[in-house]
Amino acid sequence: MLYLIIIPTLLMAATAQYVSVLYSILYVQIKDEPKNFWFALICFTIAWYDIFSAGA
Repeated sequence: MLYLIIIPTLLMAATAQYVSVLYSILYVQIKDEPKNFWFALICFTIAWYDIFSAGA
């Protein structure tokens, strides 16, 4: 039963990680927009928080 509870958390982590990579690439391509970097960093942090809280 615990396995079913972890799935949504890991799906949210995967989504946040995908968005983080997408905005990191966007920042590398367009250096004039520093908000892309900060948004990517926030998404990366959220993804790791989700991963580490999935097992709790």
